Amino acid sequence: MKYLKTTIKTNTAGTETVPACLLNLGITDVVIEDPEEIRAMVLSPRSSEWFDETQIPEIESGEPAVIVYAADDETGRRQAQRIAAAMEVLREEAAAGLYGAGFDLGSLAVETVEESDEPWRDKWKEFFKPTRITGRIIVKPTWCEYPEPDRPGAVQPQPDDVVIEIDPGMAFGTGTHETTSLALKLLEKYLRPQDRVLDIGVGSGILSIAAAKLGCRSVIGVDIDPDAVRVARENLELNRVSALATAEQGDLTEGLDLSVWGGEKADLVVANLLANLVVRLTPAVPVHLKTGGLYLTSGILTVKQQEVAAALTENGFRVLEIKEDGEWCAIAAVLL
Repeated sequence: MKYLKTTIKTNTAGTETVPACLLNLGITDVVIEDPEEIRAMVLSPRSSEWFDETQIPEIESGEPAVIVYAADDETGRRQAQRIAAAMEVLREEAAAGLYGAGFDLGSLAVETVEESDEPWRDKWKEFFKPTRITGRIIVKPTWCEYPEPDRPGAVQPQPDDVVIEIDPGMAFGTGTHETTSLALKLLEKYLRPQDRVLDIGVGSGILSIAAAKLGCRSVIGVDIDPDAVRVARENLELNRVSALATAEQGDLTEGLDLSVWGGEKADLVVANLLANLVVRLTPAVPVHLKTGGLYLTSGILTVKQQEVAAALTENGFRVLEIKEDGEWCAIAAVLL
């Protein structure tokens, strides 16, 4: 079977910013190749949990890249064109200093080629294993056992572990990317038993799954991308939480139907989006969130932190906490 492979040449900083840009196009399924990051993991005195460093092949030199795979059809070709256009815009924005003075994303050169899927379809699975994302939350690839059989460096199970089954390969969908791990950490800290939760930008469904397994009453997830909604529903079924959690297609909160809650508002809203989308979403959140309810936002570059915090304050929220991880941050706020 043939497929299209679109490669975006970048640098280490770009391996975070480029997937965030692609998320605006509804593209959540990306592969990140960063030889320096893999080399650092292998050389680290603390063994990696997500990658099995004993199985990683010899590291080749080369510049980092973000790769998007698509079917070799008209839809896939249109997607490749959209990616190329988006990288042009991103290059111009970076040059104009929108992400900070001197912020470099590499060449952002885009190349799309036709290849056969036989070499990569299953081989990559060999390099992944269960990992602990937060104090309680474990992400487990569907083909792995947990607890694992005896293996050096295996994650040690704890009595109150929350195990989420999901397939890696999506930078924003597995919990390993800073934006998702930050959101999971805030969710684990602030979610209260029996909360009603809105998950705006549901993506792979990982935050909805976590909320359901952490003890919420009900979750409604929303995403503009129909493919994301389909994948989220599949993952909700896979994790046996579809009785508590649903995924619907929609543009942020526009046309949001909460009739399933009998007219009740949400107790908690979580949104793992980019800063501009968080700012756009924030004025609408009080319409769907109870007074005293919590609003957890992630996907925010630290250079955009003040902009998002200001939008929260302007719309009746008080910031409770800001967590940072590298270039990314997440904010917890309460509706006054």
